[in-house]
Amino acid sequence: WKRLVYDAEGRIQRAGYSLCLLERLQDALRRRDIWLENSDRWGNPREKLLQGEQWQVQRVPVCRALGHPTDGHQGVQQLAVQLDETWKAVASRFEGNAEVHICNDGKYPSLTISSLEKLEEPPSLHRLNGRVRQLLPPVDLTELLLEIDART
Repeated sequence: WKRLVYDAEGRIQRAGYSLCLLERLQDALRRRDIWLENSDRWGNPREKLLQGEQWQVQRVPVCRALGHPTDGHQGVQQLAVQLDETWKAVASRFEGNAEVHICNDGKYPSLTISSLEKLEEPPSLHRLNGRVRQLLPPVDLTELLLEIDART
């Protein structure tokens, strides 16, 4: 953005600065770093969560339905064990894997993963695709775009 924001003499160009600001604002809205009050799409996601007594009443059924422990410390401990086991499994297979390597060409090392070979699609997938196409009605693309726009 620097080349768009500053001119040759180092003065700020209003158009470039505005574009940079709007792009950063949009990124922050998407990441939910900032939000707009009274907005369904860009509002604070925490406002939609159960609070206080409502959460205490629903906590156990919600955790059970999601398969999570009701004790947060126990949940974090389970995730830590899972992360450690997964890390060790990946690390043990890294050395013998010719498809994955660390590339030190640039300023920082990067992980390089070779492209995988394409797998043949099984006949059952072709049959399933055909059945799904039969179930879906033909839709004009412009109608679909208008409906999506109306819902978002």
